[in-house]
Amino acid sequence: MKRKIVADSTCHRCGRQPEDIMLALWGCEAVKHVWSNDFRRINDFEASQGTFVDLVGRILQKPRVLEIFATTAWFIWTHRNKTRLNEQILPSCKIGEAAKKFLLDFTSSRVIQQVQKTAKKHT
Repeated sequence: MKRKIVADSTCHRCGRQPEDIMLALWGCEAVKHVWSNDFRRINDFEASQGTFVDLVGRILQKPRVLEIFATTAWFIWTHRNKTRLNEQILPSCKIGEAAKKFLLDFTSSRVIQQVQKTAKKHT
């Protein structure tokens, strides 16, 4: 399938507002539920009034959630793109859990690699 510039800037998921990065990743009603469990401490009003850069700045103040935030945002963006291209997608209600599993698998593989490197140094 060929990619093209979209003439209509309205969010294709909710159909209510012009889509920008903040709406696509955070503010659209179709993705808010993805963030609700792990990011409920982020004030919805404050986040909705700022830009995506403002939101990331707020997340950077909480380093323990940065990795899951970035992974979840990547999953949402990929889901958005696949939806626009009519490709097979994961149901949006499963994005949060899929992002957590992906991050856990990635982190675990990094730990295994570090252990293997350490073991090689000592042999």
